[in-house]
Amino acid sequence: MTVSAVGSNLYINTSNPTTMVFWLRKYEVPDEYIENDWDVSDDELTNSIHVIGIVGIEALEEIVSKYLNDIVLLDVDWKCDNPL
Repeated sequence: MTVSAVGSNLYINTSNPTTMVFWLRKYEVPDEYIENDWDVSDDELTNSIHVIGIVGIEALEEIVSKYLNDIVLLDVDWKCDNPL
C-alpha cells in the first residue's frame, strides 16, 4: 500500500494536515514477479484499490485502518519504489 500527498507539480499540496489531499493505492503482486524483478501491469494486479481525493490526515487514517491493523506498517511512496 502506498500513500501520496504530492500533487501533479511534484510538491506536497499543502502544509496543513487537515486540508492536505491524499491518494491511496493498495494492490498485490504475484510473488514470481517480485522474485524475478519483472514489470507489472495493472491487469496483473490482484485486489487493486485506488482512492483519490482523501482530505485530511484523519480521513486518511480512517481509510488506511480498513486495510492495516497498525498504521506504522504503511510504506509511504517516498520510502518505497512503486512498481507501477
